[in-house]
Amino acid sequence: MQDTEGERPADGAIGEVFLAQTVGLEPPQTVSVRPWLGTPAGGGGVLLAQAVHPAYVLRWLLGDVDSVACITTARNVVEMTAEDTAVALLRFRSGAVGEMTGTFGLRAGPYEHGIYTAAASSGWTIQLNRLADNGGANLKAAGAAGIVRRNRMTNGRYGIVLSDNPAAVTVEHNVIDGRAQHLVFLTAGTTAARARLWANTIVQTGRSTTSGDASTVFVNAATSLEVRDNLLCYSNPDALGVALWVNDATRLGSLASDTNWTCATDATARSFAWNGSRTTLAGWRTKSGQDARSVDSRPPTFDPNLRVTSPNLGLNRADSLGLLEDYAGTPLPPAGSVDIGAYQHTG
Repeated sequence: MQDTEGERPADGAIGEVFLAQTVGLEPPQTVSVRPWLGTPAGGGGVLLAQAVHPAYVLRWLLGDVDSVACITTARNVVEMTAEDTAVALLRFRSGAVGEMTGTFGLRAGPYEHGIYTAAASSGWTIQLNRLADNGGANLKAAGAAGIVRRNRMTNGRYGIVLSDNPAAVTVEHNVIDGRAQHLVFLTAGTTAARARLWANTIVQTGRSTTSGDASTVFVNAATSLEVRDNLLCYSNPDALGVALWVNDATRLGSLASDTNWTCATDATARSFAWNGSRTTLAGWRTKSGQDARSVDSRPPTFDPNLRVTSPNLGLNRADSLGLLEDYAGTPLPPAGSVDIGAYQHTG
């Protein structure tokens, strides 16, 4: 949005604006992944690092500000050189008043879902977002023929929930990690999920609850499911979860799964579950008939961006799926071998 007089709504076009409010509620991870936000050069506090953006919009809509009052505090849940929480009250020369609330100190999101697409929606694309710590799912993807591409999702009860998909939703080249019950959960509302999980790196480091099954990908109900070229890892030391869990095979229609790298912390290498019973890759192959070319191991080591830093068992083991670029934006070949996971560039 540009600060140009000619692009403002004409006087009276949206009625008389006498009250405006903006709310910016973000977790500490916003700063921890962008440390410069907490430095003096990056603003130092939430007012200049976050609230400045809605302030532009308010001034663009309502004109110059006549007076300001502000209360700030620091919850000290994130390292910043100034405030991490603020409420500002503004009086505009037009007579309108405004309130701006901002924080980087919210440990868990106040919303059920970070992004929600309705069952009647179709043809949408969700890409290049950072979603974290929502009370339900970071993304609840209902609807048909959507694309979830190149997003980073962290923590939350669930990372992605897929259900009510009349046509398959493609989830490709995302990095999904953190503490959750399930980082990818396929289930049914009115109808069951249809999904393609292609070339994602999904690493579950902990649980969001103390009871119940936990897994990196949990299939409760799906009409069709493709799982290809993914790095699926349950790295929580509790050894109580698996990489890929099918809870009831009678609620799973078609399954096509191959060229994945799975890992878990179970001492007997049970990285899968079929019909709710944990099993090894060999057992999974026998029961499901899938993943003939997939590999399984103990969890590798990762850098903060979830790139594999230990020996990469997925190097050149995946098939090109005709996708244009990986999570990092690196162009991919139209055919041939690529790496397993969200980072697929081999050269």
